[in-house]
Amino acid sequence: MSEALLDARGIALGYPRGAGWQAVLGDFELRLGAGEVVSILGPSGVGKSSLLRVLAGLQEPAAGSVRVLGEPCADRIRASRWRSRTPACCPG
Repeated sequence: MSEALLDARGIALGYPRGAGWQAVLGDFELRLGAGEVVSILGPSGVGKSSLLRVLAGLQEPAAGSVRVLGEPCADRIRASRWRSRTPACCPG
């Protein structure tokens, strides 16, 4: 099999809750190749949107890693943090 376009391994997600931790996803694995399609289904509040943010490189997981075309998504997360949040206009 050729290199995966998206390779997620051991993804865990959770949030602080009171004095503890509320796990919403643990040890998630996903490997997608070219042309493959996947659906993420589940009831409200189970972490679907959070998982998609992790897979898109917009949020860091509590554990695990995501690679896109063999490159770690963590690099994209760090790079996006320095960008200005101030809107700018381009003339023309």
